[in-house]
Amino acid sequence: MTAAAIDDTQSPEETLHTREIWAWMAVYALLGVGTLFFLRRTSDVVVPVWLPAGVGFGLQARAKGRQRIGIFLAVLATEFAIEKTTGKVQNIGLYAVYAACIALEGLLGGVIARALSRRRTPGLDDRRGLGVFVVSALVATVVAGILAAFPEVTILHEDSWRLAVVQWLEADLVGILVISPMVIGRGLLTSIAGRWSAVQAVLLLGLLIALVVVLFGRPMGADSPLVMLSFLLFPPLIWLSLTFGVLGASAGSVVLSVLVGLYTESGRGPLAALAYPEVLRQGISQVFVGLIAISALTIGVLTRESRRSTALLEAALKNIREASTRFSVLFEGMEERLAVVDRDGCLVLANRGWLQDAVPLHGAAPSFGTVVESLGDGPGRVSGEAPQLWRRALAGEVSTRVWWSDAADGERAFDVTFAPIRSPAGGVVGAYMTSRSVDERRTREQSEARARRLETVGRLAGGVAHDFNNIITAIIGYAELAKSELDASSPVISDLEEIQKSGERGAALTRQLLAYARRQILEPRRLQLGELLSGLTSLLSRMIGEDVSLRIETSAALWPVRADPGQIEQVVMNLAVNSRDAMPRGGRLDIACENVVIAATDAHRRELVPGDYVQLSVTDTGVGIPAEVLDRLFEPFFTTKDPGRGTGLGLSTVEGIVRQAGGAITVTTEMGSGSTFRVYLPRDTAVADSEGAAVAPLPTKRGEECVLLVEDDGALRALNKRVLESAGYRVHAFADGLAATEMSDAN
Repeated sequence: MTAAAIDDTQSPEETLHTREIWAWMAVYALLGVGTLFFLRRTSDVVVPVWLPAGVGFGLQARAKGRQRIGIFLAVLATEFAIEKTTGKVQNIGLYAVYAACIALEGLLGGVIARALSRRRTPGLDDRRGLGVFVVSALVATVVAGILAAFPEVTILHEDSWRLAVVQWLEADLVGILVISPMVIGRGLLTSIAGRWSAVQAVLLLGLLIALVVVLFGRPMGADSPLVMLSFLLFPPLIWLSLTFGVLGASAGSVVLSVLVGLYTESGRGPLAALAYPEVLRQGISQVFVGLIAISALTIGVLTRESRRSTALLEAALKNIREASTRFSVLFEGMEERLAVVDRDGCLVLANRGWLQDAVPLHGAAPSFGTVVESLGDGPGRVSGEAPQLWRRALAGEVSTRVWWSDAADGERAFDVTFAPIRSPAGGVVGAYMTSRSVDERRTREQSEARARRLETVGRLAGGVAHDFNNIITAIIGYAELAKSELDASSPVISDLEEIQKSGERGAALTRQLLAYARRQILEPRRLQLGELLSGLTSLLSRMIGEDVSLRIETSAALWPVRADPGQIEQVVMNLAVNSRDAMPRGGRLDIACENVVIAATDAHRRELVPGDYVQLSVTDTGVGIPAEVLDRLFEPFFTTKDPGRGTGLGLSTVEGIVRQAGGAITVTTEMGSGSTFRVYLPRDTAVADSEGAAVAPLPTKRGEECVLLVEDDGALRALNKRVLESAGYRVHAFADGLAATEMSDAN
């Protein structure tokens, strides 16, 4: 059975367009003219199967509103024209009656079908829809047959009024059964999807036609063996129904109704061989075709229901599998250990963490279906109360405990909770137990406490550094003032210079403290990375240890960059420390600088703009970085180091500094071979500035203006006032802005 098999009928809400009505009316005319033209030469009176009745019924089943009247009039006019052109009896009144009854038949059947289908097109995709279709067709043909029988008996002088009704009923009912599904379903060929489906449909219809020709296409006697082989028509029709559903059954029934009716009327086939009277022979052929059509439609509907149920089941199974996968990921990824039991206390659900903890708590991991009240004591000191707590949970109580385990790996503590599971009605339908390692909670709390301590230390360091910076500034400033008051030959000059050098080292320490506290005042300036690295060489050598060889390579032609020197020093130091920790048994640390040009193709990958950069690379021969942590490498507080050896802020701080300077950082690594961090800082194309002097020289031009000086530090306030007054300025110094404002208002 092909996957592209078509068994759907028209959507109930699909619009019936006017052009489609005219197309089917053309089919109506062709079927009617062809049938009557043939029967004028084979039958005296009776029409065996009237296929056009199915066209009118199908259109009315799909029509609504004003379309009903239009279709009624179209059927009436077309039927009258067909009867007048090719009819066997030259009686215009009888033709008018036939046309009116056929038009009324379709209208009545369509109204009944839509009423039983809740004002929708009857869908031939389930047994209820098939029942609605058959019942409405039967009622409509009976009513039309009764109305047509009176003038037919009167004009044609038929002997039996009942026979006329039955003949009308058989002819139109069979026509509706075989044609209407095609109209309601908008045709078989337009619904077949795929080349193989079309080929299969043609082959099956060809096989059906061939069997009809062989079995019904020749005159035969009652003793012919072919009479008993009429059932051979069923297999290809059933195959059509199973493969293409209702539309396949309808197409096959049309072929059978036309060919069997024509051959029987012409005295050929097994039905004609029975030598019954013409009327009875026609009735038998109509019943034969009708039963085959009903059987095929029923199989088609059942096929449609089966496929729809299978599709719904497959979709449901897919959703269940997806939901199961999502639930499994969530369930197994929970921090809590969770187990669920049913009303009888049997274990029905447990995640991996709970089963693992059951070993130290109960001595073994229970299997699903185990009655949890039977769990024995393990190494745990109080886990023996588990059966009682489960019973209390199943009785509707909630219990919490702390259990201890004296397993081989050391003492462990667990927070456990037992609670009932209630139905929407409030009844207890089961219970659950959650456990969480207290050790893990303590570790997390310790980490949080350590972070809080670091924050406190950072604030303290920031405050100390601020005050220390004021002291250092005063020391350097007064040393400079003292030097200015002495002769160049004075032996005290060298002492003052040493004081200044010590002060500058203190200033450098201040910058490091402020960087650690992340409270430094940024002072970006034109910077040569080569000179900065040269100044850090001795410090780096002492910091990384004797078992790590250090090599620094720079170029005299390096482009300048614009950044805060203290922050760049912090970047180098943090990367060097990170590399040292990756080489616990020693190794080699290479730090290099070079000019690089980032092209547009590489800029996006490095999250940079194309242009000139200075690349600072730090390469170690350490253990490398696992692939699973690369994506989280620069996350704050993420670290792979042992507890107490790292805060997880080093690389995140490095990335923040580099980004703040307009650059980027990348990392490449190979397990067992080491890692390389590359920092890209944009080239500084601005005009060189004069930054870099530790203390600006005293002004040589003497001033005359009045200066309002506000400084809260007494030493700095005195120093600044003395420097300004030595330059000729009149200075009013205040310790705070309020006092300065009051003095300004008073003047």
